[in-house]
Amino acid sequence: MSAVVAEQLRRSSMVLIVLDFTQLNNKAAEEIKRQVEPVVRLLGKENLYVLVNKVDQRTEKDPMTSEKVKQFVIADLGLGESSDAGRVFEVAARWAFCAASFLSEMQHHPNIKKEEMKTARALAEQVFGIDWEEELEDCSLEQLQKKAQRLWKKSGFEPFLENAINVLMESAAPRCIKSALNLSRQRLEELRDDVILRSSAIAKDEEKLRLEVAALEQDLEHLELSRKRLKEVDNIKNHLQKNLEDLLGKLKETAAISLEDYFAKEDYEQANLIQRLDIEARKIFTTPLGSFELFPKWISERLKNAVEFKSSGILEFKSDDEAEEFANGAVAYAKQRAESLLVAFREETIREVEKARSKLMSFLEQETNPIIERARTRLNKSFDITLSLPPPVVDTSDHISVNRPHIRSQTKTIDQGYEEVTVNKRVWWHWLWIIPIGLT
Repeated sequence: MSAVVAEQLRRSSMVLIVLDFTQLNNKAAEEIKRQVEPVVRLLGKENLYVLVNKVDQRTEKDPMTSEKVKQFVIADLGLGESSDAGRVFEVAARWAFCAASFLSEMQHHPNIKKEEMKTARALAEQVFGIDWEEELEDCSLEQLQKKAQRLWKKSGFEPFLENAINVLMESAAPRCIKSALNLSRQRLEELRDDVILRSSAIAKDEEKLRLEVAALEQDLEHLELSRKRLKEVDNIKNHLQKNLEDLLGKLKETAAISLEDYFAKEDYEQANLIQRLDIEARKIFTTPLGSFELFPKWISERLKNAVEFKSSGILEFKSDDEAEEFANGAVAYAKQRAESLLVAFREETIREVEKARSKLMSFLEQETNPIIERARTRLNKSFDITLSLPPPVVDTSDHISVNRPHIRSQTKTIDQGYEEVTVNKRVWWHWLWIIPIGLT
């Protein structure tokens, strides 16, 4: 606690030292004396008071009598002469606390019973000793009150309050003013010495300052030259631009999607093993397959439409609702696929920007750090100061805006009339799907 004590002493106008009677020895006295002496010189010994606590633990054979305690405090701590013994008090805080608590409870509750008092037990332990429980049962409330009053007087706090606290309250304002004036005098003396020192240093430092200003101007010229030589920044920018354009080109190429992709994906995901083999085989052809089939199996209407769409570029629907449903599904598929591609493109773009930023930062540090470090070292050596110059800053924001996918389509409604046609199909009841039959 030495650091805390020293800090509080520096901020005090008056000091009250509380010593432990059981711990009085030369080692403790030397430590307290070391901390208190500067305060006594500054505030004056009349602003210093001492309490020696736990005197209730003094025995009859104890050599430290009340008079010897005061002599010890005055002599060993160097607080003054024998005439200053009036500012040293012996107290028993435990006795004072128990007595004052009991008397206070009685004052606030005049009709209280002994059994209801919360402070009676602690008082009885102090005044009755080992038989306190039996004595507490036998004595009356009036007897306890007398015991508390006697214990209070023996605690030593009454003379301390009358001879120290009351006196201090009466003279508090003059003492505080005197203490403040002493502190002000000391600060003014320190200020005077500092002004004298700085005045003598100004003349000596004038030439040094002039030389340093010239050196700093030269450093600024070097920084300006470095700024003009920063062609590498343009190279980094151009390289980043090229990388981003390449990424964008790959994205556009990968993102392009047609209805054929939509047909193929939907049918492939819904098909079984035989059907998937048939779908893979049909990808080879770009014209309708007519009545020939690789496998005698179900043929998806979507797949047929896809094959027909490859050759004609036109899809036909029987109603507006059917066309609208198909268009919504195709557009949703295209947007979902485009969104996943855009996420990957965004991550790759952020990585490219971060690589360019790191390269730019490395180049700036390489160009400017030697100049800044040279100026920092020179100023530190000349004026004993340390400059903290901020490094170059490059915006690291990863916000990248992207356009939403655009769907191009051409639609028209036509009425081609109606006609009957005969198509060949395989059914189970006609030669078990082996030979096709013509159906109208």
